[in-house]
Amino acid sequence: MPQTTPRRGGRAREAAVNDSRIFDAARAVFTRDPRAPVAEVAAAAGVGKSALYRRYASKELLLRAVAEDVTRRFVTLIEEAHDALDEGVGAGTVLLQFLTDVVDADLHAVLTATAGLFTPTPSDVRLSRAGAARGEQLVARLHAGGALRADATWNDLNDWVAAIGEVTSFAPERIAPRRRRMVAALVGGLGSAALPLPAPAPAPVDYWPPGLPGFADRDDVPVD
Repeated sequence: MPQTTPRRGGRAREAAVNDSRIFDAARAVFTRDPRAPVAEVAAAAGVGKSALYRRYASKELLLRAVAEDVTRRFVTLIEEAHDALDEGVGAGTVLLQFLTDVVDADLHAVLTATAGLFTPTPSDVRLSRAGAARGEQLVARLHAGGALRADATWNDLNDWVAAIGEVTSFAPERIAPRRRRMVAALVGGLGSAALPLPAPAPAPVDYWPPGLPGFADRDDVPVD
């Protein structure tokens, strides 16, 4: 008897589509104004405010869901870079593709804008920690492959991606090409360390307020 793949129900499909639209809208709205009301997100997503509140009863819950979605997408890109190295793709090519993919996905901006405004979910914390560990492993492999200068850290890569993500244009079609041009220029200068990088490497406190439960100090949440 042939096996069939269960189909998602109509409501489940609709919820997934709405979530995607809501998350995309929330990233754009909260990056522009992290204190914007949920009603502004609903309008940008093209869904009713009541429908959004049925899904996410508060702005805190929406921010937490958006952050977890961003983390999951970022970890997927990290794993794709590892897969490419496993398949024998050159380290320099992997570094360029990874940074380009991350910049194109434009994931960092909303987390930077909303840092400290919500408490991450335990699953987001676990995923973030696991992703950071895999990111450190990726950097080690890129070091070993000669694609990344020895004093460049995982947090450095995140800083550079976030900075490139700030590049914009009054002609929207020019934003992605401008960012990719900067990624290519950055990668071109990362292969050798003629001069050491000044100052200490970035640290967790640079991304999340000290004393507030979050990614930098959630020791109560296990990784696995």
